[in-house]
Amino acid sequence: MKIKALLIPFLLGILFHGYTQNPNSTFYSTSDSLLKIIKGFQSKGDKYFDKGIFPSYRWYYKNNKIIKDDNIFYTLLINYTLNKLRPAFSDKGKAIVDEIYKSSTPNIKNYKNKDGKLSYNFWQTNPSKHFPNSTLFSKLKKFKIPDDIDVTSLVYLVKQNTGIDTIQKLHRLMSKHANLTKLKIRNTFSRYRDYPYYSTWFGKNMPIEMDICVLLNAMCMIEHYGLEYNKHDSACIHLINEVVLNKDHIKHATYMSPSYYNKNIILYHLARFIGDYKPAQLQKLKPQLIRDIKDALAETSSFMENVMLLTSLYRLGVREPYEVEFNKLENDLLNYNFFVANLVSSQVNFLKRNFSKSQFARIKYLCPVYNYCLLLEFVTYSKMVCNRDIILK
Repeated sequence: MKIKALLIPFLLGILFHGYTQNPNSTFYSTSDSLLKIIKGFQSKGDKYFDKGIFPSYRWYYKNNKIIKDDNIFYTLLINYTLNKLRPAFSDKGKAIVDEIYKSSTPNIKNYKNKDGKLSYNFWQTNPSKHFPNSTLFSKLKKFKIPDDIDVTSLVYLVKQNTGIDTIQKLHRLMSKHANLTKLKIRNTFSRYRDYPYYSTWFGKNMPIEMDICVLLNAMCMIEHYGLEYNKHDSACIHLINEVVLNKDHIKHATYMSPSYYNKNIILYHLARFIGDYKPAQLQKLKPQLIRDIKDALAETSSFMENVMLLTSLYRLGVREPYEVEFNKLENDLLNYNFFVANLVSSQVNFLKRNFSKSQFARIKYLCPVYNYCLLLEFVTYSKMVCNRDIILK
């Protein structure tokens, strides 16, 4: 696949920037080197990606053609992750994070709601650039997607100096698109249909969609701004609690999170919210989550999932050092996707239950740069929690 050529500098960077078992190596040299690699792949501006955007790609099942996809999602995720880690970096590392942020954030306005509302879209909106570089979908208005709470939450987690009045207005806008406000969700377990949690979509005519990872990201934003919980926030917390207690995040991962699709990615989101923001109502879940994560570690063969799960353990306060095998590094950087567009997530329950897991129902979104960001996050937590550099073998 063509993307492999793009990754050669990444892999050379791994070899020549300190990723060996060296007792004299330091956390700062490792993190600074990774930050340089990440910064190096930020677009300088071309016909596919505006200056400051981190390139990402989409591809369809049984189609070897990888399509350049100009979206704001992965650029926001990278900035959010780096900004959270920034206090742990050297002065040199902090400067790189600031440069990335300064170059990235001017792009955010291009994804703002086309009518000037406070919500944001996955793709550029004015004019619409949905399904960029598609010979068919980009030409048809019916394939435009509404703004979503996931991207919108990440925007306000990344943007600095957002006034509390703006966030409160957004909070009210989110409430207008919650379950039971006007519509009721029909395509989840009956036990979860009567909670007034937020829907994934802001779209006026969109069915209610529940995605536990999207709700976790929304609650990160609520906690970040210290907003007083309304009934929708309380419903999100109650739903998250019930899903974990019922182990539906393990047994029915794709049904609970159509866009993140994988129990290990759901565990990562749960640990990020509960570990970083420490909501009092969910602290009792930590022992179960730690057990779930350790079980998942014993099962997964994915390098990137090992990295995310270990970071999740460290976030939850586990201080056991782990060794990581990097022999699958190249394959995961080429192929691991953190996010998918699920083509049946808003469809009737029969289709969602029976086809969400099908590869034919997914568009995969790849961003190798974000995988490096996840690796950097693991390196950082290894040092902060276990006070040691990672061990490679």
